[in-house]
Amino acid sequence: MDVEEEEEEEEEMEEKEVEEEEEQEKELEEEEEEKQGEEQMEEEKGVELEEEIVEEEKKEEKGEEVLEEEWEEELEAEVELEEEEHQVLQRKCKLVEEECKERKCACIVVIDVDKEMEVEEIKTKPHKQLVVCQYSKGNTEEQCKELPDYCLPDWT
Repeated sequence: MDVEEEEEEEEEMEEKEVEEEEEQEKELEEEEEEKQGEEQMEEEKGVELEEEIVEEEKKEEKGEEVLEEEWEEELEAEVELEEEEHQVLQRKCKLVEEECKERKCACIVVIDVDKEMEVEEIKTKPHKQLVVCQYSKGNTEEQCKELPDYCLPDWT
């Protein structure tokens, strides 16, 4: 009996040891699975973070591109305004030139009085002779007759 009991005890002990080993193996496997699961979750989180970072970088790049486009549009608008201002100035210059030409023509009409003056007055007042030479070409006879009354003061 003793031998049988001892054998049974040994078998039970061996079974217990086997069971304990199996439990330990199961626990180790579970721990490994948990670790793998945690690692996988960390990897997934890392991937998600990387994706978020990439998306943020893309947004920043798009933001920079949008800013660059806005700056380019502003520059183009400024250039267009400058060109328009330049064109407006050119038009104004042309208008001013035309007005000056018209005024010069009007001035020509105002100063032609010496044509009607006697030769003696021209000799005594040589400064008027130049006026006759410069401005008598553009006036009509009627203008020449009317102008002495309007323009020149009485020199006598």
